[in-house]
Amino acid sequence: MKRLSVIVPGYNTREAWWHRCVTSILDALGANDEVLCVDDGSRVPPKCLVELAAKDGRVRVLRHEKNLGLPSARNTGLDAAQGEFVTFVDSDDEVRPETYSRCLAALEAHNADVAVYGVRGVYANDGFVVHDIPEEKYYGELSPADVGYLVKRRLFYYSCNKVFRKGFLDEHAMRFRPEGVPCEDAIFNVALVVNKAKWATVPYEGYIYYRYDGSLLSTYKPTYVEGTRACTKAWRDYKETTPGAREGLEKYGLGWYDETSDDNIVRGQWTNIWRRKSPYGLRARWRYAKEHADVLGRATLFVFIKKAVVMFLRAHCYIRPIRIWHEKRFLRRVGAKIGDLRSSQKRKRFIAVMNIPSPYRLHLFNEMWRQLKDRGIDFHVHFMAKGHKDRPKSWLNPEVDFSHAYWRDYGIGQRHFNPGLAWNVIRNPPEWLLVGSPYDTLTSILILFFARPKVKIVWTEGNTKTPGIMGGIIGRFKRRVFATARFAAVPGHDAIEYLASHQKLTRLRMPTPVILPNLVNEQRFKPREKWNANDIAVAREDLGAGQSIRLCIIPARLEPVKGLIPFLRLLTPELIRGWRIVILGQGSLKEDIQSEIAQAGLSASISILDYVSYERMPLFYAASDLLLLPSVYDPNPLSVPEALFSGLPIALSDQAGNVDEGVTEGCNGWRLPVLDVGKFRGKVVEIFSTSKEKLHEMGRKSFSENACFWRTEEAIRGFLCCVGACGEREDNSRVAVGV
Repeated sequence: MKRLSVIVPGYNTREAWWHRCVTSILDALGANDEVLCVDDGSRVPPKCLVELAAKDGRVRVLRHEKNLGLPSARNTGLDAAQGEFVTFVDSDDEVRPETYSRCLAALEAHNADVAVYGVRGVYANDGFVVHDIPEEKYYGELSPADVGYLVKRRLFYYSCNKVFRKGFLDEHAMRFRPEGVPCEDAIFNVALVVNKAKWATVPYEGYIYYRYDGSLLSTYKPTYVEGTRACTKAWRDYKETTPGAREGLEKYGLGWYDETSDDNIVRGQWTNIWRRKSPYGLRARWRYAKEHADVLGRATLFVFIKKAVVMFLRAHCYIRPIRIWHEKRFLRRVGAKIGDLRSSQKRKRFIAVMNIPSPYRLHLFNEMWRQLKDRGIDFHVHFMAKGHKDRPKSWLNPEVDFSHAYWRDYGIGQRHFNPGLAWNVIRNPPEWLLVGSPYDTLTSILILFFARPKVKIVWTEGNTKTPGIMGGIIGRFKRRVFATARFAAVPGHDAIEYLASHQKLTRLRMPTPVILPNLVNEQRFKPREKWNANDIAVAREDLGAGQSIRLCIIPARLEPVKGLIPFLRLLTPELIRGWRIVILGQGSLKEDIQSEIAQAGLSASISILDYVSYERMPLFYAASDLLLLPSVYDPNPLSVPEALFSGLPIALSDQAGNVDEGVTEGCNGWRLPVLDVGKFRGKVVEIFSTSKEKLHEMGRKSFSENACFWRTEEAIRGFLCCVGACGEREDNSRVAVGV
């Protein structure tokens, strides 16, 4: 018997949302759990579900031949579930990693039938975020006052923020009734109370609920009114059969739940769909008006036309004089001043200016966007270009959730020049401005010198091993650029020393360094134990390594700065016997490297794989036994945190900028003295003499100890608090380090 069954119904859900949802669930499940994906008759069956089911045996896919509705899809999942406990997730939402472990612990500790946990509601179209988190408590059977409290905290109506004991649901023959949207959740949960389920709450914001235009709750259904009537009847029956229910609910202002007439339900929904930020389109509103014209009255058509015209004018013709006139009319009523109103309505902004949308930057910006939205701050990223020739074409046109814009580029190569972008930021400065490539692009230079935000932040990856030009005109120019900012976002402690070395050469005030690591998605890069064994076997086969062979990967461009040829000259067939080395990358030195491999007789043990997609790299990391980077210049390679989260030992050049955070010598890896041939050779011999068991032990320490520096949520929170974007500064050793 399975422990937990997660039921995920979906109808015409986007592939990307399906994948995001199911992947997040799998990260939160154990080995003895399952995910039941119910495709409720989608026009195009989602291919990603088939792929996920083939990769992970915990995923099962069920399909309706035609669309039967959300309640029927959930019931199909309940009938097929094999778990002791069940829960529900909508296919466009996601869950956090500790959600189910905490809920199951609470259910077992209290022998409860229902565990309730917190929800983060993200209204994607207007950036509105709602947090609903309960206090930790064991209720037992819910009293009317308890029901009122959970309703008031917006925790009662959802089914997706609860884990149920399946035996209790089967014992009372509890299934969803297909009367309307979204009221089936309320009817189901009222039935739980009537049947005397035992409830416990978990103080964890474990469910992330997204609402988009076009999602289920923003789509008008003809059965909505019937569903609302059924919900009203369920509340009325509960009050009539439960002593003290009316008084308990009225304590929280909920006494009207059983007093709504059918006509008032129709009129209330008519008012609701015309509210200013209603997600309903004109077609849905007209359909509702026609279906309920008998209740709404003869004036319905006139009201519809009037409101539709107002909607159009507000969207397309609401020019500044009219807006000012409306403001003045409103202010006369409330007795306020125009300046007070505008200042109270203005939202703070955090703007980032970057060169191109690299995949790892997108992950960082997504988390920054989420945390800033939680604080009521708008976040936007300006990109100077969509890409350049040195980066893969697969990076173009990525899916981006946060607000962003691409600008016309008049520069050459990576020397971007975007006058429109610079003028936009200079003319309308935000509260916080984060600028990347501070002295490498004309756009960044213009913005740093002429924009006047409240807090200006430069983003630099300089390091002391390869500091570039420090003296002369260029060095003075760099320091002048740095001096324009209050803070400098740096990826590690070596970059702090880099800024300190600049400070010694000038009287200008260098910016205060704030650590902002180059982050990767730790939900994608994970240790081998969290992958399907068959996927690992296939990946090792693709890389030419059997199960007994030790596999070393070198993800690096085939360029001189990566130090591949000097490294290969240290190898012999005897030294790497029992090893398979795979170089992942492209570049101008490919033929030279292949020639070097052939002349040394290493062709049987070393190969080059031209290109691996970013989506497949996590599996290749997990299938490997060692990451090795012999670079002579590498400011802050992203492969380091990727390998750490994948549980790999690391052999990293001492010229890499993040070697201090990534490698603890002898514990989780080795520092390679690539500029000293003698010491480098000795270190290589030590590495390739290490047993597979020792490598795995070092890899576990990589994941448990060194990877902590790159934890996304903590890193972004620390950075934002240090630059003043979280209301108060926190005592965190990683965030505020002075020069």
